[in-house]
Amino acid sequence: MKNKITSPILLLFPILLFGQMIDNFDAEPEAGYWVHEISANADPTLSYVNISYVTDPVTEGTGAMQLDYSAHNIEAWGGYAKIYHMHPDTGEVWNWSSYDSISFSYYNSVAQTGTGSQTVHLRLNLSDYGDTDPGYTGLGEYYYSFHYILDNDPGWNTITMPLLRNDDWGGGGFNLTGWAGDAGNGELDKDAIAGFHLEFSIDGGGDGSYNYGTIILDDFTLTGSQNVLTNPGFELADEQDDDFGWGIAIGGGHAEIVTDASMAHSGDNYFHIGVTDNWAVGYTEGVIPAEFGETWSFSGYGKSISGVDGDFGAFKLEAKDADGTVLGTTGDVFLPITDEWGLHSLEFVMPEGATQVTAVIVASRWDGSECDYVFDDMFLMSLGVLDVIPPDPVQNVSATPASYYNLVTWSDNDGEEGESYNVYASTEPITDSLSLALADVVATNVLEETQAAVHYLHNPLEDSDIMYYYAVACKDGSNNVGEPGSTEDSITNTAKGVPTISLTPPAAFAADGDLSEWYDSGIAPFELGATDNSYGTPHLGFGVVDDDNDLFGTIFTAVDDDYF
Repeated sequence: MKNKITSPILLLFPILLFGQMIDNFDAEPEAGYWVHEISANADPTLSYVNISYVTDPVTEGTGAMQLDYSAHNIEAWGGYAKIYHMHPDTGEVWNWSSYDSISFSYYNSVAQTGTGSQTVHLRLNLSDYGDTDPGYTGLGEYYYSFHYILDNDPGWNTITMPLLRNDDWGGGGFNLTGWAGDAGNGELDKDAIAGFHLEFSIDGGGDGSYNYGTIILDDFTLTGSQNVLTNPGFELADEQDDDFGWGIAIGGGHAEIVTDASMAHSGDNYFHIGVTDNWAVGYTEGVIPAEFGETWSFSGYGKSISGVDGDFGAFKLEAKDADGTVLGTTGDVFLPITDEWGLHSLEFVMPEGATQVTAVIVASRWDGSECDYVFDDMFLMSLGVLDVIPPDPVQNVSATPASYYNLVTWSDNDGEEGESYNVYASTEPITDSLSLALADVVATNVLEETQAAVHYLHNPLEDSDIMYYYAVACKDGSNNVGEPGSTEDSITNTAKGVPTISLTPPAAFAADGDLSEWYDSGIAPFELGATDNSYGTPHLGFGVVDDDNDLFGTIFTAVDDDYF
C-alpha cells in the first residue's frame, strides 16, 4: 500500500458525545488530519482521493466535503483508494456507545466514469480497538460497509446504518469480512473506535482500467442517542415549573438554570450551583427505569467559576426500588473540576431489587468557604449488563481463634477489580449455595484488599465452647456472586455469655422507680459503660464519655404473655 498525508476538512470531535456530530465538513482541519492510501500496485495518477470543501451544495451547516476520486483496477481483485483518520493519541479511542447508529449525507455530483467494464463503490469502514494492546497501531478489527451509490443522479440522499456487526453486504450495517485488520472478539465495540475510513473500491482482475467521479459528503453524525435524560442541556422551557426536568434541593447556597450562551458549553442554558459551608444538589425528576445488574453511566461537562482550589463538585448515582427507597449509591464522587470546561463521568452497577435510577449533581463544602460550579450537556445511559459471569470461589479461607471471637481470613480473587466479599458462619459445613443460604451472615461487602473479618462469639448468659465452619463468597463489580470458598475443618472457641430478655419477669414488679425486685430476680441486666459492657469492649458512636461515672446504663428486660 502507498500512503500520503493531506489536510482538508474539519471533524468536530469536541461535540461528538453530546452534539452527535462526527464531522460537519464546514471548515478545514489541521494539517495531517487525513491520511491517503492506495492499493500496493496502483498508479497514483489513476488512484487517488482529492479533497476540497465547498459551500454549495450543502445540506447542513455552511460547508460540505467534495471528494474527486479515481480507483485503479491493478490488483488481482481490483484496487482501492481511500482516506482515513485515526485517533491522534496512540492507545486512545472514541466512545460511540451512547448511540445506536451512524449517518452521512451524500450528493453524487459526477457519476463514475469507467475505462473498462468494472464499477466502483463507496465503503465506510471502522477500526475497532476493543481487543488490542495499548501500543497497537494497526487497523484493529476492521469492519466494512458497502454502498453502491456512485452511479446515482445528483441530489442529496442520507444513509443511516446500525452500529453493529450484521455482516450485511448492501449498506445496512457493518461486515467483518476478514479481508484486512487483526482478529478481535468478533463484535463491533462501539466504545473502542480508533478510526474511520472512506474507501473507493473497484472490482476486476487487474486489467489496468480505472473509474473516476465526484461525490460530496455532509452531516456525518452519530444518531439514535441512548441518553435517557429528557433535558440534558437544560434547554427546554419550564412549562410545569419543575426546574426544566431537574429537581433542586438546597441545604444552603443556590442552584438554578441560567441562560447565557457565552458561558454555556453548548446551546443557551446551563446549570449553576454553589454553596458556602453547606450543600446543594440538582437531581433527575421522574422515574428512570433500571434493572439489577445493569451498569449505568452518568457524565457531563463541568467548570469551576469560584476561583478556588479543591474538589467540591460531585456526581452521584442512586439505585432505588419501586417505592423510591435507595438500595445503593456511589455516594458523592468528587470531581477534579477546573476553570475550563471538562468532561467528567462515573459508573454504577444496579444492585439487586433496583427498578429505577436517579442521577445527582452535587456541590458540597464545609470549611467555611464557597464553591461555585456550572454544568452542561449531561448524559445518562444504561450500558447494559456488561458482566454475567460469576467470580471463582474464594481461596485460602481460614479462621483463627482469639478472645471471644474468630478472625476469618481469605485471599482476594485474582483478576477481579472493584469486588467485595461476603462472610458466612455455620455449625454445619458450607459447601454450596443451599448450605450458604442457611448460614449466618458475619459481614457483607468487605472491600478488596481487606481479606479479613471478625466474627464475635456470643452465647446466652454463660460462656460456652462453640464450633463453626466458615465460608467467603466474592461479589464482582457487576454484582455477580460466586460460589463460596470454605474452611475444610471446623474451629472451636469460647463464646462470651451475654444477657438475654428474660421470660420470667419479677413476680412483684411495680413501676415505682424502685428496682430492688429486679436486682433480687436473678435476671442478668444489659450493661453499657465507657470502659466495659455486656458484650466486651465498648464502642461510642458519637460524643465523649469520660468514664462510667459520666455515663453507665443498667437495663433489665423481661417479657411475658401480656407485657414487655
